[in-house]
Amino acid sequence: MPEPTFYETLGLTSGASAEDVKRAYRRLARKLHPDVNSNPGALEEFHRVQEAYEALSDPRRKDAYDAILRVRANREQATAKAQKARLEEEDLKRRAEARMSDAPAAPRIDLAETRRLTGLLNSGRLVEAERLAKTMVQVEPRQPVPHAVLGDIARIRGDIETALRHYGYAAQHEPRNPAYQRKYEEMMSAQPVTADRRASAKYVPDVAVQPLLVGAFLVVTMAIYVALAPERPLGLSFASKWALGTMVMLFLGGVVSGACLSLSKALAQFDATAGSAMMKVPPAVALGLLSIFSFWLSCVLYMVVGQTQQAFNRSLSLLLGTVVALVGVFALAGLAKGPELAVQNLLWGGNLLYMGAVFGWFVTDSLRPR
Repeated sequence: MPEPTFYETLGLTSGASAEDVKRAYRRLARKLHPDVNSNPGALEEFHRVQEAYEALSDPRRKDAYDAILRVRANREQATAKAQKARLEEEDLKRRAEARMSDAPAAPRIDLAETRRLTGLLNSGRLVEAERLAKTMVQVEPRQPVPHAVLGDIARIRGDIETALRHYGYAAQHEPRNPAYQRKYEEMMSAQPVTADRRASAKYVPDVAVQPLLVGAFLVVTMAIYVALAPERPLGLSFASKWALGTMVMLFLGGVVSGACLSLSKALAQFDATAGSAMMKVPPAVALGLLSIFSFWLSCVLYMVVGQTQQAFNRSLSLLLGTVVALVGVFALAGLAKGPELAVQNLLWGGNLLYMGAVFGWFVTDSLRPR
Protein backbone atom coordinates (compact mmCIF):
# COMPACT_ATOMS: atom_id res chain seq x y z
CA MET A 1 0.00 0.00 0.00
CA PRO A 2 1.22 3.53 -0.72
CA GLU A 3 2.42 5.57 2.24
CA PRO A 4 -0.38 7.78 3.62
CA THR A 5 -0.16 11.50 3.02
CA PHE A 6 0.21 13.99 5.87
CA TYR A 7 -3.48 14.82 5.52
CA GLU A 8 -4.44 11.15 5.76
CA THR A 9 -2.20 10.75 8.80
CA LEU A 10 -4.20 13.51 10.51
CA GLY A 11 -7.49 12.07 9.27
CA LEU A 12 -8.13 14.98 6.94
CA THR A 13 -8.80 15.45 3.25
CA SER A 14 -6.30 17.16 0.97
CA GLY A 15 -6.32 20.93 1.15
CA ALA A 16 -7.71 21.13 4.70
CA SER A 17 -7.36 24.53 6.36
CA ALA A 18 -4.77 25.44 8.98
CA GLU A 19 -7.44 25.48 11.67
CA ASP A 20 -8.54 21.96 10.71
CA VAL A 21 -4.91 20.80 10.88
CA LYS A 22 -4.49 22.28 14.36
CA ARG A 23 -7.71 20.70 15.71
CA ALA A 24 -6.83 17.29 14.26
CA TYR A 25 -3.33 17.40 15.72
CA ARG A 26 -4.62 18.27 19.20
CA ARG A 27 -7.15 15.47 19.08
CA LEU A 28 -4.59 12.88 18.00
CA ALA A 29 -1.90 14.16 20.37
CA ARG A 30 -4.22 13.70 23.35
CA LYS A 31 -4.90 10.19 22.16
CA LEU A 32 -1.38 9.06 21.15
CA HIS A 33 0.98 10.98 23.46
CA PRO A 34 3.29 8.56 25.32
CA ASP A 35 2.16 10.01 28.66
CA VAL A 36 -1.40 8.76 28.07
CA ASN A 37 -0.91 5.83 25.62
CA SER A 38 1.52 3.04 26.42
CA ASN A 39 0.40 0.70 23.61
CA PRO A 40 3.19 -0.63 21.35
CA GLY A 41 3.44 1.46 18.19
CA ALA A 42 1.67 4.46 19.69
CA LEU A 43 4.95 6.37 19.95
CA GLU A 44 5.81 5.78 16.30
CA GLU A 45 2.31 6.86 15.22
CA PHE A 46 2.60 9.95 17.43
CA HIS A 47 5.87 10.89 15.67
CA ARG A 48 4.13 10.60 12.25
CA VAL A 49 1.30 12.82 13.47
CA GLN A 50 3.80 15.35 14.77
CA GLU A 51 5.72 15.31 11.46
CA ALA A 52 2.50 15.86 9.52
CA TYR A 53 1.50 18.74 11.79
CA GLU A 54 4.87 20.46 11.45
CA ALA A 55 4.65 20.24 7.64
CA LEU A 56 1.06 21.43 7.36
CA SER A 57 1.09 24.11 10.03
CA ASP A 58 3.79 26.07 8.17
CA PRO A 59 2.06 27.91 5.28
CA ARG A 60 5.06 27.73 2.94
CA ARG A 61 5.76 24.06 3.62
CA LYS A 62 2.02 23.35 3.28
CA ASP A 63 1.85 25.07 -0.15
CA ALA A 64 4.90 23.16 -1.35
CA TYR A 65 3.45 19.88 -0.07
CA ASP A 66 0.08 20.57 -1.74
CA ALA A 67 1.90 21.18 -5.05
CA ILE A 68 3.69 17.84 -4.69
CA LEU A 69 0.37 16.10 -4.06
CA ARG A 70 -1.17 17.71 -7.16
CA VAL A 71 1.73 16.53 -9.34
CA ARG A 72 1.43 13.05 -7.88
CA ALA A 73 -2.32 12.99 -8.47
CA ASN A 74 -1.92 14.12 -12.08
CA ARG A 75 0.73 11.48 -12.67
CA GLU A 76 -1.44 8.75 -11.16
CA GLN A 77 -4.42 9.92 -13.22
CA ALA A 78 -2.38 9.85 -16.45
CA THR A 79 -1.02 6.41 -15.61
CA ALA A 80 -4.52 5.12 -14.92
CA LYS A 81 -5.80 6.57 -18.17
CA ALA A 82 -2.95 5.02 -20.16
CA GLN A 83 -3.53 1.69 -18.45
CA LYS A 84 -7.24 1.86 -19.28
CA ALA A 85 -6.51 2.72 -22.95
CA ARG A 86 -4.03 -0.18 -23.18
CA LEU A 87 -6.54 -2.61 -21.73
CA GLU A 88 -9.25 -1.38 -24.12
CA GLU A 89 -6.87 -1.74 -27.08
CA GLU A 90 -5.95 -5.27 -26.01
CA ASP A 91 -9.63 -6.11 -25.63
CA LEU A 92 -10.43 -4.78 -29.12
CA LYS A 93 -7.52 -6.73 -30.56
CA ARG A 94 -8.72 -9.93 -28.91
CA ARG A 95 -12.23 -9.37 -30.26
CA ALA A 96 -10.88 -8.70 -33.78
CA GLU A 97 -8.76 -11.85 -33.65
CA ALA A 98 -11.77 -13.81 -32.47
CA ARG A 99 -13.87 -12.48 -35.35
CA MET A 100 -11.10 -13.30 -37.83
CA SER A 101 -10.80 -16.83 -36.52
CA ASP A 102 -14.57 -17.31 -36.64
CA ALA A 103 -14.97 -15.74 -40.11
CA PRO A 104 -15.25 -18.19 -42.98
CA ALA A 105 -12.36 -18.30 -45.42
CA ALA A 106 -12.79 -16.46 -48.70
CA PRO A 107 -14.23 -18.79 -51.33
CA ARG A 108 -11.89 -19.97 -54.01
CA ILE A 109 -11.81 -17.90 -57.19
CA ASP A 110 -13.42 -19.49 -60.21
CA LEU A 111 -10.64 -18.88 -62.72
CA ALA A 112 -12.95 -19.44 -65.68
CA GLU A 113 -15.38 -16.76 -64.46
CA THR A 114 -12.49 -14.42 -63.71
CA ARG A 115 -11.07 -14.84 -67.22
CA ARG A 116 -14.52 -14.24 -68.68
CA LEU A 117 -14.92 -11.11 -66.56
CA THR A 118 -11.59 -9.58 -67.58
CA GLY A 119 -12.24 -10.59 -71.19
CA LEU A 120 -15.54 -8.69 -71.19
CA LEU A 121 -13.80 -5.66 -69.71
CA ASN A 122 -10.93 -5.62 -72.19
CA SER A 123 -13.26 -6.12 -75.15
CA GLY A 124 -15.19 -3.00 -74.14
CA ARG A 125 -18.37 -4.80 -73.10
CA LEU A 126 -18.66 -2.79 -69.94
CA VAL A 127 -22.35 -3.36 -69.24
CA GLU A 128 -21.92 -7.13 -69.31
CA ALA A 129 -18.69 -6.92 -67.30
CA GLU A 130 -20.37 -4.71 -64.71
CA ARG A 131 -23.33 -7.06 -64.41
CA LEU A 132 -21.10 -10.12 -63.99
CA ALA A 133 -18.80 -8.34 -61.51
CA LYS A 134 -21.75 -7.26 -59.35
CA THR A 135 -23.07 -10.83 -59.35
CA MET A 136 -19.65 -12.14 -58.30
CA VAL A 137 -19.43 -9.54 -55.53
CA GLN A 138 -22.83 -10.60 -54.19
CA VAL A 139 -21.81 -14.26 -54.18
CA GLU A 140 -18.17 -13.77 -53.12
CA PRO A 141 -17.84 -10.28 -51.58
CA ARG A 142 -14.27 -10.89 -50.38
CA GLN A 143 -12.79 -11.58 -53.82
CA PRO A 144 -10.66 -8.69 -55.17
CA VAL A 145 -10.95 -9.18 -58.96
CA PRO A 146 -14.63 -8.19 -59.38
CA HIS A 147 -14.05 -5.15 -57.15
CA ALA A 148 -11.06 -4.16 -59.31
CA VAL A 149 -13.17 -4.52 -62.46
CA LEU A 150 -15.94 -2.37 -60.98
CA GLY A 151 -13.26 0.17 -60.04
CA ASP A 152 -11.98 0.21 -63.64
CA ILE A 153 -15.47 0.70 -65.04
CA ALA A 154 -16.20 3.54 -62.61
CA ARG A 155 -12.81 5.03 -63.49
CA ILE A 156 -13.63 5.03 -67.19
CA ARG A 157 -16.91 6.79 -66.48
CA GLY A 158 -15.26 9.36 -64.22
CA ASP A 159 -17.12 8.18 -61.11
CA ILE A 160 -14.34 8.91 -58.62
CA GLU A 161 -16.15 7.90 -55.43
CA THR A 162 -17.20 4.49 -56.75
CA ALA A 163 -13.75 3.78 -58.18
CA LEU A 164 -12.09 4.69 -54.87
CA ARG A 165 -14.47 2.43 -52.96
CA HIS A 166 -13.95 -0.63 -55.14
CA TYR A 167 -10.17 -0.19 -55.43
CA GLY A 168 -10.12 0.09 -51.64
CA TYR A 169 -12.07 -3.18 -51.31
CA ALA A 170 -9.73 -4.91 -53.77
CA ALA A 171 -6.64 -3.72 -51.87
CA GLN A 172 -8.19 -4.74 -48.56
CA HIS A 173 -9.05 -8.27 -49.72
CA GLU A 174 -5.72 -8.84 -51.47
CA PRO A 175 -3.09 -6.63 -49.78
CA ARG A 176 -0.21 -8.50 -51.44
CA ASN A 177 -1.22 -7.17 -54.86
CA PRO A 178 0.38 -3.68 -55.19
CA ALA A 179 -1.65 -2.81 -58.31
CA TYR A 180 -4.86 -2.29 -56.34
CA GLN A 181 -3.23 0.00 -53.78
CA ARG A 182 -1.46 1.92 -56.55
CA LYS A 183 -4.70 2.50 -58.45
CA TYR A 184 -6.41 3.61 -55.27
CA GLU A 185 -3.66 6.15 -54.60
CA GLU A 186 -3.75 7.35 -58.23
CA MET A 187 -7.46 8.03 -57.96
CA MET A 188 -6.97 9.84 -54.67
CA SER A 189 -4.44 12.19 -56.27
CA ALA A 190 -6.12 12.41 -59.69
CA GLN A 191 -9.27 14.24 -58.62
CA PRO A 192 -9.43 14.67 -54.86
CA VAL A 193 -13.00 14.90 -53.61
CA THR A 194 -13.24 17.39 -50.78
CA ALA A 195 -15.75 17.12 -47.98
CA ASP A 196 -17.94 19.93 -49.28
CA ARG A 197 -18.13 18.33 -52.73
CA ARG A 198 -18.88 14.75 -51.77
CA ALA A 199 -22.48 15.25 -52.86
CA SER A 200 -21.18 15.03 -56.42
CA ALA A 201 -19.48 11.75 -57.29
CA LYS A 202 -18.09 13.18 -60.51
CA TYR A 203 -15.93 15.95 -59.20
CA VAL A 204 -14.97 18.60 -61.76
CA PRO A 205 -11.91 20.65 -60.71
CA ASP A 206 -11.62 24.40 -61.15
CA VAL A 207 -10.22 25.19 -64.60
CA ALA A 208 -7.42 27.72 -65.10
CA VAL A 209 -8.09 30.00 -68.07
CA GLN A 210 -4.56 31.24 -68.81
CA PRO A 211 -3.18 27.98 -70.30
CA LEU A 212 -6.26 27.73 -72.54
CA LEU A 213 -5.73 31.26 -73.87
CA VAL A 214 -2.05 30.53 -74.57
CA GLY A 215 -2.98 27.29 -76.32
CA ALA A 216 -5.60 29.03 -78.47
CA PHE A 217 -3.08 31.69 -79.52
CA LEU A 218 -0.47 29.07 -80.48
CA VAL A 219 -2.96 26.98 -82.43
CA VAL A 220 -4.18 30.01 -84.39
CA THR A 221 -0.54 30.89 -85.15
CA MET A 222 0.05 27.37 -86.49
CA ALA A 223 -3.11 27.54 -88.58
CA ILE A 224 -1.93 30.84 -90.09
CA TYR A 225 1.37 29.16 -90.97
CA VAL A 226 -0.50 26.37 -92.77
CA ALA A 227 -2.54 28.96 -94.65
CA LEU A 228 0.33 31.24 -95.72
CA ALA A 229 3.61 29.28 -95.78
CA PRO A 230 4.75 28.54 -99.35
CA GLU A 231 5.68 24.84 -99.20
CA ARG A 232 5.93 22.10 -101.77
CA PRO A 233 3.47 19.20 -101.19
CA LEU A 234 4.95 15.80 -100.37
CA GLY A 235 2.59 14.05 -102.78
CA LEU A 236 1.16 11.54 -100.30
CA SER A 237 -1.43 9.19 -101.78
CA PHE A 238 -4.15 10.01 -99.24
CA ALA A 239 -3.20 13.69 -98.76
CA SER A 240 -1.56 14.93 -101.96
CA LYS A 241 -1.57 18.58 -100.85
CA TRP A 242 0.09 18.05 -97.50
CA ALA A 243 3.53 19.57 -97.04
CA LEU A 244 5.95 18.68 -94.26
CA GLY A 245 5.11 21.91 -92.45
CA THR A 246 1.40 21.10 -92.58
CA MET A 247 1.95 17.71 -90.92
CA VAL A 248 4.24 19.21 -88.28
CA MET A 249 1.76 21.97 -87.48
CA LEU A 250 -1.10 19.48 -87.18
CA PHE A 251 0.81 17.30 -84.74
CA LEU A 252 2.15 20.25 -82.75
CA GLY A 253 -1.32 21.78 -82.63
CA GLY A 254 -2.52 18.60 -80.93
CA VAL A 255 0.46 18.57 -78.56
CA VAL A 256 -0.15 22.18 -77.53
CA SER A 257 -3.87 21.55 -77.03
CA GLY A 258 -3.38 18.44 -74.92
CA ALA A 259 -0.68 20.12 -72.84
CA CYS A 260 -2.69 23.30 -72.23
CA LEU A 261 -5.82 21.35 -71.32
CA SER A 262 -3.77 19.35 -68.83
CA LEU A 263 -2.13 22.46 -67.37
CA SER A 264 -5.51 24.13 -66.97
CA LYS A 265 -6.79 21.02 -65.10
CA ALA A 266 -9.62 20.69 -67.57
CA LEU A 267 -8.41 17.10 -68.01
CA ALA A 268 -7.97 14.64 -65.21
CA GLN A 269 -4.52 13.26 -64.55
CA PHE A 270 -3.51 10.97 -67.38
CA ASP A 271 -3.22 8.16 -64.80
CA ALA A 272 -6.92 8.44 -64.09
CA THR A 273 -7.83 7.10 -67.55
CA ALA A 274 -4.54 5.68 -68.80
CA GLY A 275 -4.10 2.93 -66.25
CA SER A 276 -6.48 0.53 -64.62
CA ALA A 277 -6.18 -2.53 -62.48
CA MET A 278 -7.51 -5.10 -64.97
CA MET A 279 -7.65 -3.44 -68.42
CA LYS A 280 -4.76 -4.15 -70.78
CA VAL A 281 -5.21 -1.16 -73.13
CA PRO A 282 -6.29 2.23 -71.71
CA PRO A 283 -9.22 3.88 -73.56
CA ALA A 284 -7.22 6.98 -74.57
CA VAL A 285 -4.44 4.84 -76.03
CA ALA A 286 -6.90 2.52 -77.77
CA LEU A 287 -8.54 5.48 -79.49
CA GLY A 288 -5.10 6.82 -80.37
CA LEU A 289 -4.16 3.56 -82.10
CA LEU A 290 -7.39 3.63 -84.06
CA SER A 291 -6.98 7.30 -84.96
CA ILE A 292 -3.76 6.44 -86.81
CA PHE A 293 -6.04 5.07 -89.52
CA SER A 294 -9.08 7.31 -89.02
CA PHE A 295 -9.81 9.87 -86.33
CA TRP A 296 -13.46 10.06 -87.37
CA LEU A 297 -13.84 6.29 -87.05
CA SER A 298 -12.44 6.48 -83.51
CA CYS A 299 -14.99 9.22 -82.71
CA VAL A 300 -17.83 7.06 -84.02
CA LEU A 301 -16.56 4.07 -82.03
CA TYR A 302 -16.28 6.17 -78.88
CA MET A 303 -19.84 7.42 -79.29
CA VAL A 304 -21.22 3.92 -79.94
CA VAL A 305 -19.34 2.31 -77.03
CA GLY A 306 -20.11 5.23 -74.75
CA GLN A 307 -23.80 5.06 -75.52
CA THR A 308 -24.21 1.28 -75.44
CA GLN A 309 -21.79 0.55 -72.59
CA GLN A 310 -22.34 3.72 -70.54
CA ALA A 311 -18.61 4.38 -70.92
CA PHE A 312 -18.44 8.12 -71.55
CA ASN A 313 -15.47 9.73 -69.84
CA ARG A 314 -15.36 13.46 -69.22
CA SER A 315 -11.66 13.94 -70.06
CA LEU A 316 -11.77 11.84 -73.24
CA SER A 317 -14.97 13.54 -74.38
CA LEU A 318 -13.38 16.95 -73.85
CA LEU A 319 -10.20 15.91 -75.66
CA LEU A 320 -12.11 14.52 -78.64
CA GLY A 321 -14.30 17.62 -78.81
CA THR A 322 -11.22 19.83 -78.77
CA VAL A 323 -9.64 17.87 -81.61
CA VAL A 324 -12.85 18.15 -83.64
CA ALA A 325 -12.71 21.94 -83.20
CA LEU A 326 -9.03 21.97 -84.23
CA VAL A 327 -9.83 19.98 -87.35
CA GLY A 328 -12.29 22.70 -88.28
CA VAL A 329 -9.69 25.43 -87.67
CA PHE A 330 -7.05 23.76 -89.86
CA ALA A 331 -9.63 22.94 -92.53
CA LEU A 332 -10.49 26.65 -92.74
CA ALA A 333 -6.78 27.46 -92.86
CA GLY A 334 -6.39 25.05 -95.79
CA LEU A 335 -8.96 26.99 -97.82
CA ALA A 336 -6.32 29.70 -98.30
CA LYS A 337 -4.43 27.24 -100.54
CA GLY A 338 -7.43 25.65 -102.15
CA PRO A 339 -10.36 23.38 -101.37
CA GLU A 340 -8.30 20.20 -101.83
CA LEU A 341 -6.07 20.99 -98.83
CA ALA A 342 -9.12 22.00 -96.79
CA VAL A 343 -10.81 18.65 -97.50
CA GLN A 344 -7.65 16.68 -96.76
CA ASN A 345 -7.18 18.53 -93.46
CA LEU A 346 -10.81 17.78 -92.64
CA LEU A 347 -10.52 14.07 -93.47
CA TRP A 348 -7.06 13.23 -92.13
CA GLY A 349 -5.97 16.14 -89.93
CA GLY A 350 -7.65 14.64 -86.87
CA ASN A 351 -5.31 11.63 -87.04
CA LEU A 352 -2.26 13.74 -86.27
CA LEU A 353 -4.08 16.18 -84.02
CA TYR A 354 -5.45 13.49 -81.72
CA MET A 355 -2.15 11.61 -81.43
CA GLY A 356 -0.44 14.90 -80.62
CA ALA A 357 -3.10 15.78 -78.05
CA VAL A 358 -2.72 12.46 -76.23
CA PHE A 359 1.07 12.88 -76.32
CA GLY A 360 0.86 16.43 -74.94
CA TRP A 361 -1.55 15.35 -72.21
CA PHE A 362 0.68 12.45 -71.18
CA VAL A 363 3.98 14.37 -71.19
CA THR A 364 2.61 17.43 -69.36
CA ASP A 365 0.90 15.35 -66.73
CA SER A 366 3.98 13.19 -66.14
CA LEU A 367 6.11 16.31 -65.56
CA ARG A 368 3.61 17.93 -63.22
CA PRO A 369 4.49 17.50 -59.50
CA ARG A 370 2.16 15.20 -57.56
